[in-house]
Amino acid sequence: MIANRSAAFYRLNDHELTLQDVDLALNESYPAKLRYKVLDRRARCLLALHQYGEAREAFRATLLALDEASDLDVEKRRKWQMDVQIMLKMMDKTKPKDVSKF
Repeated sequence: MIANRSAAFYRLNDHELTLQDVDLALNESYPAKLRYKVLDRRARCLLALHQYGEAREAFRATLLALDEASDLDVEKRRKWQMDVQIMLKMMDKTKPKDVSKF
């Protein structure tokens, strides 16, 4: 339920509330096979909030969680992994003014 609410907050562009619900879901033993979804949502919120270092870590955690997503179709998993890798590469190319955040 909390993960679904985080998705609703994400669609409303309420990044702070999304992050709160994602953290709650992760702390309440959210199923390993679905963790990639909330971790990806967390990474995108952190990116929107210009918390680049944490966003980078969350994207990397998303990639690791995708390896555990046993019920995810192979093609969908590959596409999601590619999307995350693209986000990481874009972050590498666009350096914010405050590089210390990386």
